[in-house]
Amino acid sequence: MAAAPPTASGVTPTLILRTKADLQIIGDATSSSPKTLAVIPGSFTECPVEFSPDGRLLATAMPTEIVVVDTMTMTVAARIPESSVNHALFVPCREIDDAAAASPLGWLLMSHRPMTPSRTDGNVVIWRVHDGSEVLRMVQSKWPAFHWTTDGQFAVRSIHTCIHVHAGRLWSSAEPVSKLAVELPVTKSPVLAMCPTPTPLCGIFVPAHKSNQAMARIVRLPTLSDDVLVRNLGKADDASLSWSKSGSALLVLAKSDTDRTGQSYYGSAALTLLNVRERQCYPVVLGRDDSSTSIHDVQWSPTADEFIVIHAAMPNNKATLFNAKGEALCQFGDASPRNLASWSPNGRLLAIGGAGNLAGDFQFYDRSVAVATEKRSPATLGSFSEKNSLYFWSPCSRVLVAANVFSRLRISNKYVLWKHSGERLAEVKFDELHEAVFLPVPASAFPVRSPSPVKVTAAAKPQAYRPPHQSAAAAALLARPTSSSSAHVKPATTGPIGSAVVVEDKKKRRR
Repeated sequence: MAAAPPTASGVTPTLILRTKADLQIIGDATSSSPKTLAVIPGSFTECPVEFSPDGRLLATAMPTEIVVVDTMTMTVAARIPESSVNHALFVPCREIDDAAAASPLGWLLMSHRPMTPSRTDGNVVIWRVHDGSEVLRMVQSKWPAFHWTTDGQFAVRSIHTCIHVHAGRLWSSAEPVSKLAVELPVTKSPVLAMCPTPTPLCGIFVPAHKSNQAMARIVRLPTLSDDVLVRNLGKADDASLSWSKSGSALLVLAKSDTDRTGQSYYGSAALTLLNVRERQCYPVVLGRDDSSTSIHDVQWSPTADEFIVIHAAMPNNKATLFNAKGEALCQFGDASPRNLASWSPNGRLLAIGGAGNLAGDFQFYDRSVAVATEKRSPATLGSFSEKNSLYFWSPCSRVLVAANVFSRLRISNKYVLWKHSGERLAEVKFDELHEAVFLPVPASAFPVRSPSPVKVTAAAKPQAYRPPHQSAAAAALLARPTSSSSAHVKPATTGPIGSAVVVEDKKKRRR
């Protein structure tokens, strides 16, 4: 395996592994000689790993406590006594004393545990990390309990029939800044998505109910009535919202439990683009011959306002790249069944393939080459076939990790490293692997290099069949006779077709 790409600051990809027996931190994880930086014993089976906004701390949990690790020293920085925690989130604002503010531990941490009849004091808690003290405790059944703006100025949460906007420092004031009442069925709830930039924008989807049609809205906080864009989505029952990296556009994948056209038993889906910069809504047209019900995955580029959609019916589905106006830029052609697209962190490479119950066939593409083909199907950089449940890129944008985790498959837990050229680099197996995630590092920390060429190996020459447990002499008996080994065979008579038969008849008559 080749060495990991160096950086100006000496940063290399660091992999965090959460298992039943310990928490492992592996340095230089994509090289031929990875290093174990730390092993923290304990059962880390329930709580996913979360990182602080500056990447200095990571938090997860054991059955009896929350564990906070300093990613610079790779040591346990704090232990907070809270049992049965299954989610954790660093609060993106600080309200602590000056001494704690100067420390890397000067963050606030929100934890969530399941609600139980035996504990009615509140299942969501905000903690001071530097001393483990409790700041605020409340009851909230859903997670995430709050959605914060990136600067921590506002926090939004939904309470069934109402959406509340709070000041980011919840502990200073319990009263919401503004409210929005919504009429919903008992089994439904609004979908929220906060803009990834400091601009205080929030995307809201409200499902259809009775005579009220579904609505997608972008509002400017703190006033929920300050609409930037509004889109009517008909009878949609659910939706997923995703912002572009720049925060200038919101994608709404609206889904309905029924399909009025009768083309699908599983309902219908439609994709709509809300462009904040142009104050326009664009329906994303996937093709005249494609049913709108077959949208398998939608992913924004991490560096540009463009997104890729995996659509059309199996097995010959399509992958199309669109810009921020919903215009098709190029298509990655028909291939084996695909339902997943993954961008490299630098936005240059794409991995497209089939995850879940599909075969796991993946192809790598260069985004710049694909756009230059002018809607013709571009050539792949490499490919591989690895049936796993999880796929994600390393921060260096050179390696794709394919992993089997215990929550999706209870056997064959492992992770495999694949280079974008299709070369298999390494495989590591576990009894129980619950999570694998890279330490967040900006893609700009790694140099942008041209994709490696694909290695082409010559096909092996066919060999004579040799029965199992037999000698070479047995294989020779089955070999086709050659000219040298068939000298005793009478050569065929030259001449037109049938001449050999005529010669034999004349000899019989002479006798």
